[in-house]
Amino acid sequence: MVRVVLLPLVVAGLAGCAGGGARYVSKQGDGGVVAIPADTDAWPTHYRKKAEELIVRHVGPDFEVVGEGEVVTGQSTNHDQKVQRDKTFNTTNPFLPAEKDTINTTTTTRDITEYHITYRRRGSAGVPAAGPVTPAGGSIPSVGPR
Repeated sequence: MVRVVLLPLVVAGLAGCAGGGARYVSKQGDGGVVAIPADTDAWPTHYRKKAEELIVRHVGPDFEVVGEGEVVTGQSTNHDQKVQRDKTFNTTNPFLPAEKDTINTTTTTRDITEYHITYRRRGSAGVPAAGPVTPAGGSIPSVGPR
């Protein structure tokens, strides 16, 4: 009897998690940007597949990806406080008990990210192509003789 009740709940939970996941960030005539939570195409989410379905719906099956990468969309801060109470010696009255509190506080901040895919219809100039990426050192290495 328990299995009969749990199975529909598990199936309903998976169906709810699998829905959506891809969205338009921007759309122009021949291109745009689609966002997904992560660049993965694994079951049960299939984010990459859902992103490509949105792209095909907008510009058709003949498209090209002109840029993609993880983008910071916000931050999340978590505060954690733990109090430790220890017995200690009572200096004012040694016959009475005393306690000492030690408070440890940890604050962590992390970036909230999503994966953006910039696309355009093949042969279109509607969305500018992604330019060269400048390395962390700030200079683009030379390739061969100039």
